[in-house]
Amino acid sequence: MTKKSAKPSVKKIKQKIIHTQSSDHQYHYAHGALVGTSPRMDIVIQLYKEKNPLPSSWTREIDEEGNVTEPGIQHNKEEIERIFSATIFMNPGTAYSMGKLLTEKAEYIRDQLEKMTIEEAKKENE
Repeated sequence: MTKKSAKPSVKKIKQKIIHTQSSDHQYHYAHGALVGTSPRMDIVIQLYKEKNPLPSSWTREIDEEGNVTEPGIQHNKEEIERIFSATIFMNPGTAYSMGKLLTEKAEYIRDQLEKMTIEEAKKENE
């Protein structure tokens, strides 16, 4: 008769996670990101905002009564300025998990917006 080996007891560990914001915490809105790798094979994400460049010229006129008109601003339409506000380094495993999390959240929001649009269309047709 073979003797059954007893399963080793596994002690459950409770761990409390506390979320705090650092004193220099900042919010960054991003229109996009440039992504690359570091020499240590970390994922490097550079977040940026886009805006039109500063005007190449302003034109103001003064009418006969001495009123100054609003400036006619001239932009170079062929340029967009990208302002990099943050750079994030993360290991590939974390980057993969974050990508999955962001995809799930984006799909959830898309689904909610579709439901809202369908419900609004139903209300308009009633």
